[in-house]
Amino acid sequence: ESATTPTAPAVTVNGLWDFTASAATPALGYLCVDSGSMALTQQGALVTGLIEFVRTCGMSGSATISTSHQLDSISGSLAGRVLTVQLRSASGGLVLCSDTLTLIPDNAILAGVSFCGTQRMNRSAEPGASIVFASMQPDTVALLTGGGARVTADFRTMTGRRAFLRPVVWSVGNASVASVNAAGDVLALGAGVTTVSATSGGKVAFAIITVPAPAGLVQVGAGNARTCALGSVGDAWCWGVPVAGSPGGSSPHLVGGGLSFVELAVGADHSCARTAANVTWCWGSGALGQLGTGLMSDATTPQQVQGGLSFVSLTAGGDHTCGLIANGTAYCWGADSLGQLGDHGSGISSTPVAVSGGLTFTALSAGPRHTCGIATGGALYCWGENLMGQLGDSTTLARDVPVLVRGGLTWASVSAGFWRTCALTTAGAAYCWGSIGFGGALGTGNVSELIPAPVLGGHVFTSITTGGNQSCALDAAHAAWCWGVNSFGQVGIGTSGAAVTSPALVAGGLTFTSISAGAYNYSDEAINGGTAAHTCAVTVAGSTWCWGVNNVGQVGNGTTGFAGVNAPAKVVGQP
Repeated sequence: ESATTPTAPAVTVNGLWDFTASAATPALGYLCVDSGSMALTQQGALVTGLIEFVRTCGMSGSATISTSHQLDSISGSLAGRVLTVQLRSASGGLVLCSDTLTLIPDNAILAGVSFCGTQRMNRSAEPGASIVFASMQPDTVALLTGGGARVTADFRTMTGRRAFLRPVVWSVGNASVASVNAAGDVLALGAGVTTVSATSGGKVAFAIITVPAPAGLVQVGAGNARTCALGSVGDAWCWGVPVAGSPGGSSPHLVGGGLSFVELAVGADHSCARTAANVTWCWGSGALGQLGTGLMSDATTPQQVQGGLSFVSLTAGGDHTCGLIANGTAYCWGADSLGQLGDHGSGISSTPVAVSGGLTFTALSAGPRHTCGIATGGALYCWGENLMGQLGDSTTLARDVPVLVRGGLTWASVSAGFWRTCALTTAGAAYCWGSIGFGGALGTGNVSELIPAPVLGGHVFTSITTGGNQSCALDAAHAAWCWGVNSFGQVGIGTSGAAVTSPALVAGGLTFTSISAGAYNYSDEAINGGTAAHTCAVTVAGSTWCWGVNNVGQVGNGTTGFAGVNAPAKVVGQP
């Protein structure tokens, strides 16, 4: 009887694989790591499939710099135990990476190299394993009725690899409070608390969704491409472009930390607020020390300002922040490239420093790179950048200490904007000075003013705000008037296009108690269009409305669109 030679098992890579891949740039100390899954289908030598992963990059030994999620397609072939494939964008177009992986005996591991452009990555995969860990990010979400947010389920194997390309079932505990779709998009439907769950491989990830009863947002501040506001119980909410990892979107998201505030100051990309005990907290972009924490780093939730000072009022600008203590002494912190901190410095201070000159102030306003303050007695001083004459001292010289604004007027309020400043006298007359070079932004009939010039129309106003390229004011009847560039409807008159060269009544017939024009930040110009071209206001009835550019949801009405909203639109969840 003859012996039979055993047949070698066929080599196959068919099925689900979980992998990690890493690439380092040693000279820079920069490291990227991918963690995810591949679902491969093999027909003969031809291999196709999908690859889904999260890439995390950062400097060695430091916090994460960036995180991205990718879903790509795979195509290639298997020759012996060598798998050669290309990773393409999900649409099947651009080649992103080329892999050469070897199947280790017993079909246990696929390992090899991946070339992504000029970057080499070492990739190692094992057959899809059971899910052992499950979590949700974020795991708590607060939304106003009608608002939305995306939650992400994170499933992992015993080795810590991300487990993708498995069936996931989404569900919600109370369908009257919120709904969720297969992408993890949550929509707030009514007041209450519920859970949103994602189940895969027998493991459940969940988030707690809280939808408070309808309540007005009673203070609002417009930033560069974002907006923040305070609720009636001191809760802080933000919307628009995500900043420093904080939630964005076209409807309000609750700021974490569980704090209650009495005043909010919104800068271009950071916000600060103080509690009833006059303790100040800041969050958002912090690379130039504008959060005042002693660090030059971002914060997704409020962090306490260092120095032990008790501020009674706050103002936030482009990359700096200022505040007053009870005796009228002014302090500033953050960027100081053009003297905007007013302390004779020329660098960065990540903690509050006193403004030089021995003056005491009753009000402050921080602009993109300059600051102004009304001194005790009503004189107005400004300091910082003066390229367009925004300091009002009849020159274009930058100043690193306060200089007196010319004109001999007595002032009641001031607002520092992009390359210009506007203020109200004690009689309610509006004056503006500086220049943005076009668009009638001053409202004075001239493109440029080196000292205060009266705004056209002879109006009497009670408050004024100056943003990136528009200015607005409220009169004694609480009507809103705006002027300036109107490319995106930021003047709010129901049309967009040509500049509005003198105060025009905002459309809609609403009456307001406060108004805020978007704060400009030079460093954001390439990223967010640098527009600061939206305006928000709180009505007498206690609800928040916005108008203007809405490319990243900064109007907060649940929509996005770069064309803008040219008349007041109610923010999601407002009564």
